[in-house]
Amino acid sequence: MSENGNGTRATRRSSEEVRALLVRAAGELFGENGFSGVTTRQIAERAGVSEAILWRQFRTKAALFNVAVTEPIVQFLSEFVEQFTGYADRLEEREPHQPPEYGASMFFGGLYDVFRSEKALIMTLLAARAFDREILEAHGAGTEPLAEIYDVVSEFSGAVLARYGITVDMNMIVRLSVGMVLAAAVLDGSVFPDGPPTSRDQVVEEVVRLVFHGVVHQSDAALPPVKGMARPASAVPPAAPA
Repeated sequence: MSENGNGTRATRRSSEEVRALLVRAAGELFGENGFSGVTTRQIAERAGVSEAILWRQFRTKAALFNVAVTEPIVQFLSEFVEQFTGYADRLEEREPHQPPEYGASMFFGGLYDVFRSEKALIMTLLAARAFDREILEAHGAGTEPLAEIYDVVSEFSGAVLARYGITVDMNMIVRLSVGMVLAAAVLDGSVFPDGPPTSRDQVVEEVVRLVFHGVVHQSDAALPPVKGMARPASAVPPAAPA
């Protein structure tokens, strides 16, 4: 413990507590004012710590921003993978098996909720990526702040689907699926310009249908290459009458 100016003893906070205070304060300020509109002094003041402590915890403002944006999403993913790893390990013991859509509904629903709750921060991230290159540079040469999400989910999802006898390359599927959920949750004004969907569950259910129809039926028919792709018969205009 250390002594305050009034002579009372104050409990010294742990490094983890200080870090959490800084991340919370940064998330609030970045969401309110954008990346460029916030200073490290403002963050330190809101967190109730000195600016020197902030610099010891995070080497740049951009590094702190990356953590503030990605931490809620990474936490959700870690908890999801941990929860469903046990479920996947016990699939052989379950008769009948839960359909693979069960896990997908939990995943897409949880991800949608995280994106909605962090909407202001994610909008700030999208703007910063376009106008503040420091965001990417702080996270490593050319490394996207959310890149680690895709590898974790791709590996886990591929392993679970393999238990059902479904073998696909999950890398592209995961990226496009996360993009759909991100757009519906964060860019909802553009995706639904004529009014919001009936409910959150409606969005999640339709994403699950779209993704699993594509995954499960991926090998049903070979698609022709994109170049020179023949149009379906219904798209060919009828011949002019003689």
